Amino acid sequence: MDDEKLPLTHHLAELRTRIVRILLAWIICALLAWNFSELIFGYLLDPAVAALSSGERTLQAIAPTEIFFTYLKCAALAGFVLSLPVVFWQIWAFVAPGLYSSERSAIVPFVLVSSLLFGGGAFFGYTMVFPLMFDFFSQFDNEFVESAWTMREVFNSDHPALPGVRHRVRVTRARLLSVDLGDRRRENPAQGEPPTRCSACSWQRRFSRRRIG
Repeated sequence: MDDEKLPLTHHLAELRTRIVRILLAWIICALLAWNFSELIFGYLLDPAVAALSSGERTLQAIAPTEIFFTYLKCAALAGFVLSLPVVFWQIWAFVAPGLYSSERSAIVPFVLVSSLLFGGGAFFGYTMVFPLMFDFFSQFDNEFVESAWTMREVFNSDHPALPGVRHRVRVTRARLLSVDLGDRRRENPAQGEPPTRCSACSWQRRFSRRRIG
């Protein structure tokens, strides 16, 4: 196995190809999810509907295109989730040639743990945070005013909350990975790079090596 240095234009062309593949996978999965958009919407907004059902209320659509575009957002969100294996593979295939073998071995358990924590954070947010949040906001109705939640606003306040719930999980994963890679480099300082945080130039030199043969 030999190493060959490739120009920056080659990496940019490869990056463009992989981004196109990611977008195509996302579009295909979103088109498939469109057939189940109503079911997906009902599942995602079930905590809000449950909070409103106590007062015999339902979600409302106050614009002619609100239902269509909300279902479209549901299909896009579900399509992105379904296309994540393709997204991860394309990212890995682009980044892997610039990593040492020790760093590659550290990525595998990192990805597995990250996936479990990601799913756990989403499950915790959906089953614990969302019901409490919607129940809290539904208690402010009185004889002077009655809340009327629209499906668009509830959906927009629902799915962005998941990244907020998982923020600490992502920070913890990044710190664990950086500590692990730092330990590996200190244990093996003879890999061609000093056992310190690499600069942009040193990373570019490392990433320019592509496996051939």
